[in-house]
Amino acid sequence: MTQQFAWVAALKDYRDAAPDLFARLLPHPPEPDDLIAWLDLGKVFARLHRELAAETLDCDRVAALCRELGVVEEGERWDVLADLERGYLRRLDALDLWDIQTARLFALENEEPRRCPPHTKEIVLIGTVDLNRTQKRLLEMIAERVRILVFAPESERERFDAFGCVLPERWADELRIDIPEKAIRAESTAADQATAVLRWMSRLAGCSTPPASDEITIGVPDEEVVPHLEEQMRQCDLKARYGGGTPMNTTSVYRLLEAMARFPEGRRFDDFAALIRHPVFASFCCHDGKRIHNGAPNGETPTNQEPVSCDLLTELDIYRTTFMPLTVPRRDEDWHRKTDERHPHSRHDFNALRVFAATLDDYLDDYLSSPGGETAASPRIRCEGLWNLMKTLFSGSMRKKDRLVREGLGVLEETLRNIQAVPDAVVASVVPTSRSRTSLSSTTMMELVLRQLDSLRIPPENDRESIELLGWLELAMDDSAAIAITGMNEGKISASLSSDMFLPNRIRRHLGLEDNERRHARDAYALSVIMNSRKSRDDGRGVDNGCRADAGCSGNDGFHGGMRDEDRILLVSGRRSSEGNALLPSRLFFACDRETIARRACRFFGDTDADSGADTDGGVMPPVVVFPGSIRPGHANGEAAFVPPELPRPTNPPDSMRVTEFRDYLACPYRYFLKHRLHLESLDDRAEELDALAFGALVHEVLDAFARDENIVGATNADVVSDRLDRELDRIVLARYGPSPRTVVEIQVEQIRYRLRAFARWQAAWTECGNVIIQTEYPFDIPFDVDGTPIRLKGRIDRIDYNPRTETYVVFDYKTSDTGPTPEKVHRAGTPKRWVDLQLPLYREALGFRMPQIVGKTVRLGYVNLPKDIAKTKEESAEWTDEELREAVATARQVVRHVRAGHFEPNPNPPKYADAFAAICLDNQFRLM
Repeated sequence: MTQQFAWVAALKDYRDAAPDLFARLLPHPPEPDDLIAWLDLGKVFARLHRELAAETLDCDRVAALCRELGVVEEGERWDVLADLERGYLRRLDALDLWDIQTARLFALENEEPRRCPPHTKEIVLIGTVDLNRTQKRLLEMIAERVRILVFAPESERERFDAFGCVLPERWADELRIDIPEKAIRAESTAADQATAVLRWMSRLAGCSTPPASDEITIGVPDEEVVPHLEEQMRQCDLKARYGGGTPMNTTSVYRLLEAMARFPEGRRFDDFAALIRHPVFASFCCHDGKRIHNGAPNGETPTNQEPVSCDLLTELDIYRTTFMPLTVPRRDEDWHRKTDERHPHSRHDFNALRVFAATLDDYLDDYLSSPGGETAASPRIRCEGLWNLMKTLFSGSMRKKDRLVREGLGVLEETLRNIQAVPDAVVASVVPTSRSRTSLSSTTMMELVLRQLDSLRIPPENDRESIELLGWLELAMDDSAAIAITGMNEGKISASLSSDMFLPNRIRRHLGLEDNERRHARDAYALSVIMNSRKSRDDGRGVDNGCRADAGCSGNDGFHGGMRDEDRILLVSGRRSSEGNALLPSRLFFACDRETIARRACRFFGDTDADSGADTDGGVMPPVVVFPGSIRPGHANGEAAFVPPELPRPTNPPDSMRVTEFRDYLACPYRYFLKHRLHLESLDDRAEELDALAFGALVHEVLDAFARDENIVGATNADVVSDRLDRELDRIVLARYGPSPRTVVEIQVEQIRYRLRAFARWQAAWTECGNVIIQTEYPFDIPFDVDGTPIRLKGRIDRIDYNPRTETYVVFDYKTSDTGPTPEKVHRAGTPKRWVDLQLPLYREALGFRMPQIVGKTVRLGYVNLPKDIAKTKEESAEWTDEELREAVATARQVVRHVRAGHFEPNPNPPKYADAFAAICLDNQFRLM
């Protein structure tokens, strides 16, 4: 941290002293007050300084090399970097601090290692095939006490230097790595790579003497494969231990800190939702008596309000899906935005959300504000406040001995101490001052901490029964009997650096820094070690250590018996990343003769499914994962059906039904029971835009308001109608979504406006023909006789028109789907035709009861379509005969009989598209076991 701050101080000093030269280096520097961006920049320069110092270089020497290469402009940039480097070192000198890299170089120049005590023990280096110049010079000075061991045959000596490091140029030409074809796999995805490893372990389990868990290692150069491996191994009751540990940025501690850092600045609703969904913060607030249970922050009792419900997640989902808010209202703002009175949540006061938001503000104010109520404070005070807050919030989890929480808090505490350890003089030169004191806002402090935590990890627990998952650099020294390596793709093995802000690959090669060729040589050696160290023969001449490889014995080489050489190793490459991008196999697969290169190229780049599902012997391994479930016997062709949960016995039959319920029952009686009898519904806060239901409801509300305006409803001028619809749309959107709705909502509103203008033209022409709107959003509740026992039939008709010229009534239902459906297509299906929706026929039945005057008159049923293609904005009439309508009413009576009888069997043919109940109904699970 001190290095980063010192580099930022040097950068700002140079910017002020030589702005023209500074612009050559950074033409677009961060904003002056953007501390986080400056510190990120300081990290870049600190890393550059460390890398150069490791090779006994500094910026002056790089500038000189650039001139030697004839790259004048680069040399000028490095002159600026050299000035910056000197400014950085002067900063530390003024504080009596050593730069650790400079200190090492100083020690080497003064040959301090030679003055080590004579009794110093011997130093043994094992497998150190990639040392930097600083390390080599140090070893030179104590050469008499250094012993270097390299795993390689004597014939390969010329590939290594005197320190046992690989010589890149010797590993680039005529490299041969002996990899059995059966050990190579190419799989489509990361999950498929994990499956290939499980199949390989399944085959090892079939050996005469199966290997123990500590005799198997899995390499994971690509971390993308790790979660898939861990999950599949867990399903197979196998323990996995990932040596890389748990990234801090995936822990509960980090996620809470991240949400708290983001929320105060913009009060974004998504950040607020993240805090509510965080189990630690939500649980703490809901169980702190003086905060939540008394109904208001700080123990205040709200007036004229119901007790607070702690079902925050339900309120959160309802509020999000109803209003699509961008930000969280403040204390003095109203949470209860306007909705249509028919909206199912129109009377919801969202009291629990309001109280939670106030509680959140209180906690952040209490722990993160500075003494005296200032908005900024010194980093030391900020660190103390943040640590107190996190300890308080996680006190419950610590008592439960949650290891990741406990160790995550330990990492956080150490990070805060490192920040506090930065000398005040360095901080003062970087952080803005307030009232002559160094000051820092709470959100900036948390962002600073998050940046430091990003690259940190929590090590895994030791467990001898677990199978180790190791990174690439650890595999060459691993002594397990069998090893599988996933992620064998270019960019991982070998990694390549395509660009660098200051050190492109050409400059690196001339400076002797780690470059692509050096990484390739190191990786080629590592794979050679992995392959050759797992051969059962001791000298490659056919001697088998005195026992057969398949005899189940353990030879003198120390490896587990019962395994063939080709079974000891599995190398798996992926074809596509999680984003769907194509991947290349590692170039190390092609360190072989030309014929093998051609064969492997055909294998990797040919049929993408060639390797999927097959074991290395050419057969198909049985699935290693067993999925639990209840299977109904007796299905042919290997088809398995899963039985949904048994429904509770219905109590009293319903005394009323809405007309839309009939469609649900006809589609699936089981789903009907879940939705209308158990009143289950799906809620979440993932919606980023208005769904089809909300989109249509907004259109309906605008059209209803228009139809109720007696001064405009009879207009035959399309522009007049359109203007009224525009104003009504703007009024409703402002009341529901606020003055600054989400951008995607604004776009959808304009899409609605576009459709409404087409409707205005249709409406004006329709009125010109003599049609008059007589009812809109017409509610009804009528008795519907079924076998002498009536049931209440309820509904709401969008619109009823009457034409005095033709004495015709028209019952309309508005439709906003993109396709512009017809009543026939929606209401009837199959061959012969059967009723699947009874909405319009039951509307006609209701009107016959509520409006006796229509008896003997013509009654038309239909839709007013407002589709995406505005050319199709028109009415669609239903051409049903009286006999067909009587059949529809008879179908409705039969549905009522089934509901009364308790017939709620699931539909054996689930809907084409998954709905909210698909998981409960176990649709489309595993058809072939």
